[in-house]
Amino acid sequence: MDDQKCGTISHYESICRRRKSACLDRNREDANEGFILTDHTLQAGRTVDSRLLLGPDATPHDWPHMQFTHKNAENGAVTSAAISPNGKWLAASFDDVFVTIWRLCDGRVLQNLDDDGHNDTIWTIAWDPDGTSLASGSADHDVIVWDVASGQIVHKLEGHESDVTALAYTPDGIILASGAADAEVRLWDVETGDLKAKLAGHTIGITHVLFSQDSTRLAACTDLGVTLWDPRTSQRAVELHGHTSAVWAAALAAQSDRLVTGSEDMSARVWSADDGTELVTLQEHTGAVWAVAFSPDGSQVATGSYDGQVIVCDSWTGKCLHAFGKQLTKPAEAVAYSTNGRLIAAGSADGHVRVWDARSGEAIAEFEGHEEKVKKVMFTPDDGELVSVAEDGTIRAWGISDVLSLL
Repeated sequence: MDDQKCGTISHYESICRRRKSACLDRNREDANEGFILTDHTLQAGRTVDSRLLLGPDATPHDWPHMQFTHKNAENGAVTSAAISPNGKWLAASFDDVFVTIWRLCDGRVLQNLDDDGHNDTIWTIAWDPDGTSLASGSADHDVIVWDVASGQIVHKLEGHESDVTALAYTPDGIILASGAADAEVRLWDVETGDLKAKLAGHTIGITHVLFSQDSTRLAACTDLGVTLWDPRTSQRAVELHGHTSAVWAAALAAQSDRLVTGSEDMSARVWSADDGTELVTLQEHTGAVWAVAFSPDGSQVATGSYDGQVIVCDSWTGKCLHAFGKQLTKPAEAVAYSTNGRLIAAGSADGHVRVWDARSGEAIAEFEGHEEKVKKVMFTPDDGELVSVAEDGTIRAWGISDVLSLL
């Protein structure tokens, strides 16, 4: 038993030393990955320590992890963040006019996208599927498509009459959708920058736009509901009716067949993406549902609520599989599944990030470090990193694969 304990401690200490030294080699000459690099040392990510509660017994450990922020941001707040498709880079916009791209493994700044760009706050960003371009939408009413390696503008897409608040690429990278506070969604040809269509008829501003994996459906979300469009024909497919109050969250299944929504009415609902039929009503919460996610195989739905619970249900029957409530002391603001579907992560208003086993419901880890509410959690495609975004102006990469190796 003692040998096992010593071995575990040695493995933990070895991981900590490696994680703390991650920043030391980030300036090597062969590490530019095709980017035209400049010196942004002040904005580089840095290794910081916080507390990790590990496993079902919540054993405490000091845990080094990467923290990203931008000291030059006028108001520090992170407005949008996204991991590149290859899982190597992190892009973020702040309450300012630029986008910063870091290398996740060591915090090196690879690019600042700001030359001749936006002149007002950037609200939303999106990577194209091959990771060579990034789109940004701003309060200046414009969408800019950037070449991430050179930092140069590829297209400036003009026409919205208010703040651009949502962006999404089709999985094939042919179309870029932009949604704005002017209650309009626009579809753009990615190659030429030409406007392909205007999707009008929404009564209030667009909060999210989501494409199905087969590119046959576009979900345009507002606080009042969701409209499904066929992006191939630019025709309205169906409006989803059923919630009795504001809709705060939506997610499409990877299989392109269903959509889940979360509402102020304390319910989550699963809909057919084909005809808008309400398939399942989930009424497990006692507060507004603020976050929703499908498991990668579509079999489960996870929901996070103002009531401080994360609930996991069978997406076809509505049967409750797990209820994570005791660990959360504040509202659940964000939920996400790992790419392999084995883990569920949640961010809450207490600044903590928690991870559970999606099948057994067993607690895996709890990360403490953020000083304000966590509003987004996301895994890299290889599940090596779990990244959280909070209202304290920081983004943190927790090294979830290293954590799992300690169990």
